[in-house]
Amino acid sequence: MSPGTLFVIATPIGNLEDITFRAVRILGDSALILAEDTRRTRKLLSRYEISTPLISCNARNAGSKITKTVRLLKEGKDISLVTDAGTPAVSDPGNVIVNAVADEGGRVCPVPGPSAAISALSICGLKGEGFRFVGFLPKQKNRRHRRLGALAEDGAVLIFYEAPGRLRRMLVEFRDFFGSERMAVICRELTKIHEDITRGSLGVICEDIAEDIKGEVTVLIEGSPAASKAGPEIDDGVLDDLILKEIHTDASLRDIALRLSRRLELPRKTVYDRAVRIINQEKGS
Repeated sequence: MSPGTLFVIATPIGNLEDITFRAVRILGDSALILAEDTRRTRKLLSRYEISTPLISCNARNAGSKITKTVRLLKEGKDISLVTDAGTPAVSDPGNVIVNAVADEGGRVCPVPGPSAAISALSICGLKGEGFRFVGFLPKQKNRRHRRLGALAEDGAVLIFYEAPGRLRRMLVEFRDFFGSERMAVICRELTKIHEDITRGSLGVICEDIAEDIKGEVTVLIEGSPAASKAGPEIDDGVLDDLILKEIHTDASLRDIALRLSRRLELPRKTVYDRAVRIINQEKGS
């Protein structure tokens, strides 16, 4: 008996018509469907008259589903993994199951389809050297600011997810770290009835965005123009000495990177990454 396959299936991010024929067939043929939110997935299954058994697999219980998943696969049964909307294992707990099956030598097969990140990227029109999917930022302020500092001079279009209640705070932080002139696109409720796409500079968007915005949100930021500009060559030893002097003043990493990048005409990310490395070296010594 051949082992079964774990199918990682992309489902609609809004409009239920955005699903492939293949996805519908596999969902119907599977022995079991693992879903992040069974209530949302049932609406999709009902639309396409799919009666496959359905159980929850979310951030709280994914670990407990591993044994059953692996056992069924070894028995030759196929299993489908879906998220609330879009592609599983992208900013959701699906990777726990995927990794567990892969570690057991099981077969994992993608069934491509909708993705909020790629859908938003396709219509944003922003400049950048490729793109970088960031997803959700850390909730802890210090960790979030370190992440933003590291991304400030990235030349790629940056793609973020955020809950609507935290969107305004996020945009203000983007303005502070990336600059008020950096262009951005906010995609809300993509493919749904109330789809809304807002474009503009971070400075303008921060002034205009409503406090009570609702719906799923994807935010894209254009790549840093500074990333494509070649700055002057600075000896690593000289840069390290300057960073050490700044560190001993108890200045924040963000301020150090900002000051030295302007002073030396270097990308802020170059200085920031170097400062992080020096601090880690000092801690290890």
